Amino acid sequence: MTSLFQIWTTVKQNNQGILVIFGAILVQLTLGTIFTAGNLGPYLISYLRDDKDPNVTSSDMVWINAAQVAGQGALMPLGGILERKLGPRLTGLIGSAVMSIGTAVTYFTIDKSYLLVLLTYGVIFGLGVSVGYIAMIAVGMRWFPENRGVVNGVTIGAFGFGSFVFNQIQTAFLNPLNVSPLKDGYFHNSGILDRVPQVFLLSGGIYASMQLIGCMFVKNPPKTVIEATVTEPSMSEIGRASCRERV
Repeated sequence: MTSLFQIWTTVKQNNQGILVIFGAILVQLTLGTIFTAGNLGPYLISYLRDDKDPNVTSSDMVWINAAQVAGQGALMPLGGILERKLGPRLTGLIGSAVMSIGTAVTYFTIDKSYLLVLLTYGVIFGLGVSVGYIAMIAVGMRWFPENRGVVNGVTIGAFGFGSFVFNQIQTAFLNPLNVSPLKDGYFHNSGILDRVPQVFLLSGGIYASMQLIGCMFVKNPPKTVIEATVTEPSMSEIGRASCRERV
């Protein structure tokens, strides 16, 4: 009870920090859509099979998700460096822009080839998530140095919750009647497949809007708060937070 009371007292005394966490949550909700691959995959692969390459199968979606995860891990060290040099707002905007552009451009690449989708919705998407994720985790810990665990739990929770939110949005747009795929495991309904490119344009627009609003709230605390911090959040702390999210 004492610990909860201390957390509540800290929150009341740090209204500006709450706005920063709110902004980080908005961004993290969009970055967490890296986990929507399982929901979006059947529609994406069905579209490619029907329109571009009949040799593409459901197993090929694994490589897109693998590219996203590899991209997410690849630039985390660089994301940490950028966050220290440029600050969380600009770093968050850079990562968010890369991710949203990768998503929106898939509207075009999905009509070209599977490999281009792998590049835009796989690699580029993942690289953007990597940079933006680091900035949102680090800034929260700076604002609430005595409650880093709670702040990490909230921001990482938003990252995980993002897939739940956007799974519903994707399904409502692509398949509002919840039509099941045929016995071969793929969709052949033209009404559904025609919406597949559009879902990337729609998602990219929603992501960019939420990210822009969120990043406007995100900034480092004043020096008085930083000086009160026992230690600056280290890359190892941020890394451990990312590992907890994976678990």
